[in-house]
Amino acid sequence: MLAQLARSLAAILAPLDRALADPARLELMFAAAGWRTSRPLGQEAVAAAGRALGVGDDLQTLLSLANGTPSAAEAANAVAAGSRVLARLVALAGTDSSEVDGDLTAFAAALPPPLDDPETVLAAIGDVEAALVSLWIATTLPPVRTPLRVSCDG
Repeated sequence: MLAQLARSLAAILAPLDRALADPARLELMFAAAGWRTSRPLGQEAVAAAGRALGVGDDLQTLLSLANGTPSAAEAANAVAAGSRVLARLVALAGTDSSEVDGDLTAFAAALPPPLDDPETVLAAIGDVEAALVSLWIATTLPPVRTPLRVSCDG
């Protein structure tokens, strides 16, 4: 059961891992969350995102252990790593703009409008986290998607 949960967390967070390696995928991730940029993103935005989010090691742990047949301890480690990534995204999204650190400010500075403001980046991070989970639901559990969408829109 832990291995299955680890695989599900890996499926949810794999797009984030790809976005933290490729400017075009980072731009697509923001777009999927409803945030369009005024110009294409560059490699500096990807590097700044990695520093600001601070989830690279946990993402790699999750993705490396979620594939194959991990032992119970490895699966538990992968689930813990995936949980830390989601918790970090949620925590960042809930950060008060007066508590923004230098890495988040640098991330915002590396982004074009409208994401070039730390407060906007915090909102976008929350939307990205929700979009990652929604995308997983839409692709993995299609029968759940329609009622969920109706209840969220209504």
